[in-house]
Amino acid sequence: MVYVISGLVFALIGFGNLAVGRLHPERPNARLSRGLGIVGIIVGSIPQCFTSKNIAAANTGPEIDEINQLVWAYKSLHAKAICLFLTNSPLINPEHPVELAAFKQITGQSPAVSDDTLTPNSNYATFMAEAQQHSCDAILTDGNSAQAAPMVQAERNAGLNIPMVFAGAEYINSLPAAIGKGATPVYTVSEMIPFTEKNAQLTQMYADMKAAGVAVNSLSEYGWECANLFTQIAKTIKGPITLASVNKALLATTNLNTNGFTGTPFAFGPGKAHNPNRGGKMMEIKNGKWVEVSGWINLKPGITG
Repeated sequence: MVYVISGLVFALIGFGNLAVGRLHPERPNARLSRGLGIVGIIVGSIPQCFTSKNIAAANTGPEIDEINQLVWAYKSLHAKAICLFLTNSPLINPEHPVELAAFKQITGQSPAVSDDTLTPNSNYATFMAEAQQHSCDAILTDGNSAQAAPMVQAERNAGLNIPMVFAGAEYINSLPAAIGKGATPVYTVSEMIPFTEKNAQLTQMYADMKAAGVAVNSLSEYGWECANLFTQIAKTIKGPITLASVNKALLATTNLNTNGFTGTPFAFGPGKAHNPNRGGKMMEIKNGKWVEVSGWINLKPGITG
């Protein structure tokens, strides 16, 4: 969404259809943002969404997610031989060495396998064979939501039945039914209060989504929180809402309490890059539905991001 008054653009919020990462540095909207000094709160999905001084993502993003999940699998699942199957994409490939370095820094460990050749056309059986070859006791992958059910089936076909930990993109309502019953433990992460949980803090969001005819999922939740955060910040502005006053208010926001909506406070501030949301909650499919199985897992500042 673009915040506009009298034909003038003052901020970017959520951005359009929540097509995350649209502020890639070489895309026209990013050049417009830099050129006009427009700032905003967005939903981010690629590294470039977290390396601009003009934008701050309300959600955690894949890099910190992956690190948090690796550490959680090591500490909570007691996985000592993790197979990490990562997507081969020029947009996110730069994240992979950063994630591995952070995992090493925190735990002193490295995954048993780090394979970054995953694509939508992959033969998942070959990845399961690799997991068997290296005696992996957990699989982490950043594949997209369409890959989740086939990957679980490939693991079952291989007779592995070890924990499968998916990226936040797999936190969708339809996945429990899609994978059906089986012995494979399936996990993912929610970067904000899990939208599938009954929580009073989600009441307003659900009401707003219903009134707007918008389906509730992780992306729409992140977009809603972008607007919610911007509204709170805009309320601090005394006087006219202008480009200058919006920028000033965002630059002054260094520790905004999200009232538990996220694991860490929201911040924009004067930094050269922003990645304020550093947490998530792990979710597991149990009895055909997503269930929260951890508290907030927050990556300490200074590790990455």
